[in-house]
Amino acid sequence: MILPVKKMRSEKARVIPQIFSTLTVKAQLCPNNILSKNFNFQSPGFASLGTKKDFERLKSFCQEIDIKDEMEFLKEDHALEITVPVQGLIDILGNSDFSKDYLSFPHPLLINGYGAKDNDNANNNFPKADFVLITDIGGNQYEALINQDGKIELPKDGTGLFSLVKAITFIFNENQVKNGFGLEEVSDSDSFRNKIHLLGPSENNDDFVVRVCVTHINEHNKRIVDTIRSVKITYPKISYRNYQSNALVNRKPEDSSDKLTINLALLLLLPLAAHHAFAATVTIEQPKDVKYGFGHQGIISLSGESHGWTQHPVHSNVFTKHFGLSDHALNLLIKDIYSEYDLMKDFLKGDSFSLSHQNGYNNFLLIPEAIGNFYDKLNYDIIHHKITGNFLFDRVPEERLIDNDFSHLPVDFHDSIVLSQIHSDLLEHQFSNLKKLFLSEDNTKPNEIIDHFTLYATGLTQTPHVTVEISHGNSFAYDSQHDLLHTNFMHEQSQHVLNLHDIMEMPMTDHLSQQQGLDLHHVLEAQVTWTPLMSREGGKEIVMTVTEENGAPFHATTQVQTQALTQVEIDPNHIHTHF
Repeated sequence: MILPVKKMRSEKARVIPQIFSTLTVKAQLCPNNILSKNFNFQSPGFASLGTKKDFERLKSFCQEIDIKDEMEFLKEDHALEITVPVQGLIDILGNSDFSKDYLSFPHPLLINGYGAKDNDNANNNFPKADFVLITDIGGNQYEALINQDGKIELPKDGTGLFSLVKAITFIFNENQVKNGFGLEEVSDSDSFRNKIHLLGPSENNDDFVVRVCVTHINEHNKRIVDTIRSVKITYPKISYRNYQSNALVNRKPEDSSDKLTINLALLLLLPLAAHHAFAATVTIEQPKDVKYGFGHQGIISLSGESHGWTQHPVHSNVFTKHFGLSDHALNLLIKDIYSEYDLMKDFLKGDSFSLSHQNGYNNFLLIPEAIGNFYDKLNYDIIHHKITGNFLFDRVPEERLIDNDFSHLPVDFHDSIVLSQIHSDLLEHQFSNLKKLFLSEDNTKPNEIIDHFTLYATGLTQTPHVTVEISHGNSFAYDSQHDLLHTNFMHEQSQHVLNLHDIMEMPMTDHLSQQQGLDLHHVLEAQVTWTPLMSREGGKEIVMTVTEENGAPFHATTQVQTQALTQVEIDPNHIHTHF
């Protein structure tokens, strides 16, 4: 016997939200000043829209997000939610080294043309978000109460919660967004309608994603998401064309040659005072019959006086040095020096990392996966010079730094050169170049570079002139009759890492020439010799010889002197391996 089945309507029926297409919005870097600081955590403007005066001063640093589609779903008793990421480590308890005095997250300034009233004491003045939700690094989401002064009141019981913030959700009700309830109309222009004007984080040029949703509370007191949209905020890449340089040449006659010392002062005119990866190329005036080199009789010997500068294999009057690491390489370097496992060990030994544990907050033992998020944000702040490198060096002994070998790190050409030089320095118990990559208390001008190198010249009659060029670290440049040729091997973290072996394996087609700018088939062998990876390794001296016959392509060999009267030929396919 088959009994009839009665279909029941479930109260837990799932509502599928409307997902809008992702928007991409271009942004300009926002400076760190008193205006943007006003919207930071624990500041009067936190979770509050800006006034007309605020917007006039900050509008050039705001991104416009179109919410026309969301406005159609924004009915009575609905809300507009804006979820923004927090860049780096921020402790909203305000009592640790991770409490920042700059705006570290995007903040809504205007919505649908409405902002805060100029007079704080005006009647019916409600410029703050209806609700503010905090998402911590453990994935918990809890409501934060905001008073009129912008001070944040956290839940009294913090067991299992963290005061380190991963994201913030600002929730504005329909009456605020559509009718400007408790707000003031900044402009009646149609260009302000159906827009969110979002102020970007201070001194940030990293892309980020904002989520915009329309939600409501149903009859069962459940939060229902009606629409979802992701907005990708992108920043222009930093150009290295803006710089100032000053070169001073000291000339000292010695026997049959002249000893030249090139003193170089560089000032990078960049918007961010942080570490940068770039290459400096010095071109020395070369009259006829004048020869330059780091040694005598045409043999290039990379002695300590080169200070990491390398001579071009084709144009002997061109010298290049690579400075700094990319964010990708610096992140790998930090993880190699001080891993997440090391961080967890220190925590278990009682290192609180200056975090407060009052009311049960910030207990990584309750949510172990939060330690990974903490570690990632910590690296972000160290890389972007938000906290000093002392966090690392206070916890990593120098003996361990000396033992580190960075050859296994998957990095690009520029980064491999810099890492090799740092490794050589560490073997000689020199830590200064490593520490220059990080923010220090006495390093107030990281964009200023002072450097020098010494070489020999034969046939000089007068002190030569010097020109300086700055380029991206992965640009090979040489000057031939004032024609600067560049081949750019840009490294992106999401792309395959390109090194010299990859270049040599590439087919030299017209397509490659168009994409990369120059067919290198006639200089590839010479490029193999032109790498400081071979400079010093465990005290071994490297000799590089370049010869030319009747204008034919250069034949280059690279040799390592391992013991007296014994020479070993290096396979170019292993140019990035340590011997």
